[in-house]
Amino acid sequence: MNARIRELMIQAGYAAPELAGRAHRLAELVVKECLDGVIEKVQIRYQGSDVDRHIGYGMEIVYYDVLDKFGVQDD
Repeated sequence: MNARIRELMIQAGYAAPELAGRAHRLAELVVKECLDGVIEKVQIRYQGSDVDRHIGYGMEIVYYDVLDKFGVQDD
């Protein structure tokens, strides 16, 4: 389990071992859902524009940085 997710779980009161696995999976799903939503909205907003390519590169960096921070695997 990623250390940052573990810290957040403790802050949220999910320190019990029987809840940790499910809470970790929930955190992974929330992170992925949020990132996918942001990526989709940026793609729609800048579709076909000259900045689309640059926005895409920037979003890719942010996407993988957030996944890495929370230890979430890209499917």
